[in-house]
Amino acid sequence: MPDPVSTSKLDREHFSRQLLEAISVPVPRVERSGSYSIRMFWALLVMLAMIAIYSSSVIGLFVGVFYLFWSLLIGLSRNPLTAVLFVGVPLLVVVCVLAALIKPLFARSEQGLDDFELQPEFEPLLFDFIARLCNSVGAPSPSSIVVDANANAGASFISGVFDRRLRLTLGLPLVLGLDTRQLAGVIAHEFAHFSQTSGMLLTYLIRRINDWFTHAAFERDAWDNKLKELSEKLDLRLSWALWLARTVVFAVRLVLIGLVLAGHFFCSGLLREMEFDADRYEARLAGSQNFARTCRQLKLLELCQSSALEDLDQFRRESRLPDNLPALIVSKIPQIPSDEFRELEHELLEVKTGWADSHPSDRDRIENAAREQATGIFQLEHPSGLLFTDVKGLCRVVTLRMYRFLFGDQFDPGSIQSTDEIVALSETEQAEGLAALRFVMEQFCGFDTFQIPRYRLGTAIDANQFKQNINTRRQRLLSEVCGYALIRQQEDQISVERIKLICAKRLIEAGFDLSSQQQFFGAVTLQQVHLQTVQNDQRVQQVKTQLKLYRQVMGHRLLDALEFVRAKKIVDKIGEKETVVKEVSKILTAWENVIENYATFEQLLVDTAVTAMLLEMGGAPTDIQSENAYNAARERLYGNLTQIHMCSWQVTYPFVHGKGEISLAYFLLAELPSRGDMLAVVTAASELNGNLDLFLRRCVTRLGSIAEKVEHAFGFEPLKTPPEAKLKSDS
Repeated sequence: MPDPVSTSKLDREHFSRQLLEAISVPVPRVERSGSYSIRMFWALLVMLAMIAIYSSSVIGLFVGVFYLFWSLLIGLSRNPLTAVLFVGVPLLVVVCVLAALIKPLFARSEQGLDDFELQPEFEPLLFDFIARLCNSVGAPSPSSIVVDANANAGASFISGVFDRRLRLTLGLPLVLGLDTRQLAGVIAHEFAHFSQTSGMLLTYLIRRINDWFTHAAFERDAWDNKLKELSEKLDLRLSWALWLARTVVFAVRLVLIGLVLAGHFFCSGLLREMEFDADRYEARLAGSQNFARTCRQLKLLELCQSSALEDLDQFRRESRLPDNLPALIVSKIPQIPSDEFRELEHELLEVKTGWADSHPSDRDRIENAAREQATGIFQLEHPSGLLFTDVKGLCRVVTLRMYRFLFGDQFDPGSIQSTDEIVALSETEQAEGLAALRFVMEQFCGFDTFQIPRYRLGTAIDANQFKQNINTRRQRLLSEVCGYALIRQQEDQISVERIKLICAKRLIEAGFDLSSQQQFFGAVTLQQVHLQTVQNDQRVQQVKTQLKLYRQVMGHRLLDALEFVRAKKIVDKIGEKETVVKEVSKILTAWENVIENYATFEQLLVDTAVTAMLLEMGGAPTDIQSENAYNAARERLYGNLTQIHMCSWQVTYPFVHGKGEISLAYFLLAELPSRGDMLAVVTAASELNGNLDLFLRRCVTRLGSIAEKVEHAFGFEPLKTPPEAKLKSDS
């Protein structure tokens, strides 16, 4: 995809004239199919039925509440016991059902990111281009054009059905990742939706109604929890009425679920027809073949966005947030392996549209556009960024707004860095990661990737002896890697079993009955847990003994190669800076700190997993015994966090960080959580584990890539991991 900057020297007036003249011809009007009209009719019918059912139910229940309440007042003055039993109980049930139905009306929608609206005086070419597209498609012009950082576009009402003004939302990754022909097709698709005013209005209403029913049918709040708690705690002579209320509410929710499914079914059918209709407009404007090309590029940008957001979490941890998120997304395109994407694309083209899908499958959409056999009236292919006065500046503004929304008070403007520099560094790290993965023969396993004999450089090695040792070790590792990968799988499985046994023990001690969880835990009594724990410990020792020698050989191979970074001749030959010696020493020192506290780090990993499982399996504490178990789990986690924080405070984090030189403790966990806050402690433990994994991967990446370069300098080609070891490792 051409870079807008590379063509910024084009005569803008000539480009503007050429662009606008290219869409001076109207798009042939698309005749809507009979299926579209039928689905519109059924969707309208279902919407009216849902409104009628909902409103009549609420009105009827309100009348019932007033009638029963009045009857109760009269009955209490005559025969209180009879009034409570035969009027008060039905009144309670009706009130519960009414509350379940009207709660969604008062539910607050989540506050989203405010739209960034473009102004015609600042983006004249874009607005002229969009006006021409509207005229060509025969659609009303949008009253508002907004941009965001998502790889998508959309058409919507500005503020609900009572405001018929329309909004066009344009994702800036599309602007950077599509050419003008592709982008024009996407916008024409959205403008076609503008011409579907009745369909948009109908689907909007059905979705809102469905949201109400979904809230009522599925969501639980404090009111539901209180009803459940009281019905289970009170004596049956008092709680039977609450149980009756819960039963009736459950029955009502089943009915609502049926209405939700019906509404979704008919709404989805209409939405699919609307998409097919809009796709035909896109094909007629930009061409049927271009439609297929755009579908492919949009899917690629979607994958790139997912990858960029994953990287964003790492950048946040390192206080290095890119100043241009759309550019970061588009920079991922060359990094998506073409073979993997072709395989994914092939799978997607085999997918058929399901009855509940709101959008047709790519295969059906491409076939629908291909039937148009349209060459397209707009065929100009230039970087879409030329439509904007300053697309990079706009991307930076949108990115900054997004960070403020996502991170709130925790957002630090000082962490913003150049996306170009971050992308360049990321590409280097990615290349190093692949090299390191080759070096360890795709057997990364955290702490245990290497067992290094020492964590200081300085032992002189004879070059000839080094070559002889390396050759022997490489051959040995190559011959044993398949068996090693197989045993590693066993090690992972044993670790999972250990976590389950610890969790089972703590749940049983807290008074939980695990008899129904036999298949999951494997042990449901303390005696069974003890017996299986002994067996698990024996297997752990056996497996670690089997893996130890391989890891030691890998550690010797790594460290012997790193010794040569002290030789200027070798450093120059492998293309590293002289500072690589200090860098390697800092990494080894930090790695040593982790290994010295191996037991604490490992215990934190286990306790985090166990506590998460404990909360998931046990739910909220219901008595003093279970509450004590949860408090003990929290204390264990907090103790581990404190110990790790103290022991790594004096060690320097050896990699680039937005705040400059920081301690390893600060990188792993910037600050300790409140000791008494269970959620905060669990969240902090999970964050530390994630940061620890990132740190270990960066250590292996940097050291492994340097070691591979040194071996290559001595004439050794990278080792090729046998396919069997890859399969075992990946699984």
